[in-house]
Amino acid sequence: MKDNRGFTLIEVILAVLILAILMIIAFPNVTSIINKGKIDSCENLRESILSASKMYIKYNRYNLEEDVKCENESDKPSFNITLKTLEEGNYIKGPFKNPITNEEYDPSDIKVKITLNCTTKEFSYSLDDDIYCNNQ
Repeated sequence: MKDNRGFTLIEVILAVLILAILMIIAFPNVTSIINKGKIDSCENLRESILSASKMYIKYNRYNLEEDVKCENESDKPSFNITLKTLEEGNYIKGPFKNPITNEEYDPSDIKVKITLNCTTKEFSYSLDDDIYCNNQ
């Protein structure tokens, strides 16, 4: 009697073929999940910087209102603060890396534009485009 232990060539080829088909189906999904995670991480970094800027204004508002003058109510004077200023004031902690490209940002180059609405006396915040949250 012959002892048949093991797989035939056809069974091995079918198993490899099934695994290849599964990989072809799964690879694009895994790649898109990774890319979405990087974009979400970048957007979270942008939100963290804007939040730190709001805290900076909250604790320095009266000093800033003396420096930023409104000549009339339609004025909207603005100024920039850098990520380095926020980091030195302990409003945010570095190092800061772009999750998409994995390059480190220079905190002196990242600026948040802060604009005072002289009518409402409210500040608005916008982050410059040095932090991109799309595939570069």
